[in-house]
Formats: sequence, C-alpha cells, structure tokens
Amino acid sequence: MEKHETETVQFQLDGTLLPPVAAKVRFKDGTWRASAALPRSATPGKVVPLYRKAATRDEAIQNLVRLANYRLAFDKESYELNRRRLASEVQARMGFLQSTG
Repeated sequence: MEKHETETVQFQLDGTLLPPVAAKVRFKDGTWRASAALPRSATPGKVVPLYRKAATRDEAIQNLVRLANYRLAFDKESYELNRRRLASEVQARMGFLQSTG
C-alpha cells in the first residue's frame, strides 16, 4: 500500500466555492502527484476523477485545483448544451405529433 498525505482542497465554479474535498498527495518517482474527485453536487450524476503531477507538493495541488475548475466549467457548459438539445428534440417531437393528429 502506498503512503500518501491528505490535503483538503476547495474547488470553485463561477465564483461559487464548492464543498471541500480530500485530495491525496504523494511523492513517487521524483515527482509529486495529487488526485481527487469532483463532488457529485458539481457534476450531476457522475464522479469525475482528477490527477496531476508537479515538481513540488504545492504546485501539484495548484495544478489539481486548476484542472478541477476547468473541468467544472466544461461540465456545466456541456450540461447546459445537452439540456437545450433535449428540450429542442422534445419540441420537435411534440410538433410532429400535433401535426399528424
């Protein structure tokens, strides 16, 4: 079993801080590695794993937070695009059903 340290990190989405999560930080093969998962509240219905490497411990954690914030923004954007696409499909189906009846 690998030894690791635990660091509490807090991700941010559109200026809103999310609940803190635990990140694992370990030194292996000459680099620091940080890993965590985005909270389910931020990514609807799924867990998004994150993993980053760096030369120093603090840099690994900063890279992890930067990646998380990027992924959260992308997930929110893709969620909105998917929601709009589904809404337009429903409207198209409803129009089809109304025109045949």
